Amino acid sequence: MRKAVLTGIAVVFLIPLLSSCDTGARELDARSYVYTIGVDKGVSDLLRFTFQFPALSGQLGKEGGGGSPKAKTGSDLSVITIDCATIYGGIELIYSSYSRRLDLTHAKFLIISEELARESVEPFINGMTRSSEIRRSMYVIVAKGTAMDFINEFKPFAGASVAKSQEMFMENSEQSALYESVFYNSFANRLKCTKCQATATLAALNDFSNFKESGRRTEEFISEGDYYPGEMPRRSENKFEFLGMAIFSGGKMVGELSGNETRSMLLLRGTYKESQMVVPDPEDSSLRVGALVFQKHKPKIKITFEEGRPKIHAAVFLEGSLQNVQNTGIDDEARRTQLEEAFEEFIKEKLDQTVKKCRELNCEVFDFGYKAARQFWTIQDWEKFDWLSSFKNAEVTTEVQLIMRRTGTIIFTEADKKAQE
Repeated sequence: MRKAVLTGIAVVFLIPLLSSCDTGARELDARSYVYTIGVDKGVSDLLRFTFQFPALSGQLGKEGGGGSPKAKTGSDLSVITIDCATIYGGIELIYSSYSRRLDLTHAKFLIISEELARESVEPFINGMTRSSEIRRSMYVIVAKGTAMDFINEFKPFAGASVAKSQEMFMENSEQSALYESVFYNSFANRLKCTKCQATATLAALNDFSNFKESGRRTEEFISEGDYYPGEMPRRSENKFEFLGMAIFSGGKMVGELSGNETRSMLLLRGTYKESQMVVPDPEDSSLRVGALVFQKHKPKIKITFEEGRPKIHAAVFLEGSLQNVQNTGIDDEARRTQLEEAFEEFIKEKLDQTVKKCRELNCEVFDFGYKAARQFWTIQDWEKFDWLSSFKNAEVTTEVQLIMRRTGTIIFTEADKKAQE
């Protein structure tokens, strides 16, 4: 009897809840899930926001009934751009001409124009942080040119899902180290950090003007990491490309890192994983040697202070696996040592080049500050020293140790075979 009474009471309370329509729930076809958010300097108002989302089309069932909407990809993406003061103010204005609700919970890319980034990103970054719809796992990207133009051209031709393509573009950075994926949460935190400064993935549209149909081949050695986005000599259905990093001092973008400089930054941070590297052959500069270079273990960073000036020594430890050797000379121990020294010299040159650029821009993106902060007794002493302002005066030296542990599957070269015969 008691159980029946409790069940009846529960039913009385549950019926109003189940019958209520004011739950905030919406049908799937009443929402448009935004994939990409773009931010430019506004003309009619403070900011210009661009929203990219899939176009939706209904599917009829076998018996003519209504079906759920299906998201299209590639060229079927829709884009809306509006000038406004805040992102949600702009969305409210969009509803006057667009029937569905824009939902930001699945947005994966936040594209910021270079012009706006060089002015300041803090006002809208801090404003968006408070929203429950903004995902902290969204990727932050700075686009050369306008974010609106970049988004209009962002139509991946490979793959069945744009959202999946966005994730894979960022995951590819772990294999090449030519750029780094940066999450919104990390970017916002580094803007306020006293030990390091913020970075964002750099992107651009390529007009393919550097792709020469004919002409004389240049003899100058060009590394695959010497390019900035928009400069690669390629031709493709995708005009967009991700390469290098935008570096910030405070909330303002102050410079750019190329692909090799990005690798150097990751090596000194200890977040580098692997990448293919190519250097001129020490025996014949017209030929190339390629290797897959791994991080052996985290770099050793030593920081001391002399009369208030930081002295930093960074040692990087790597392993290599030969992938491409155009010179068919005899492979022996001396040859392997020669190649190890060639790669060490190349990597050290890029490390020193990157450190010099960042010191001149007074931009500490190597996270040395986390190591330096341990030498101060109190937070007050650390803040008084002002590490970020002092980095330009730091003396930084680098060291590279690389061991070529894997030399490929070829046991005997052609010269060895002839000698044995």
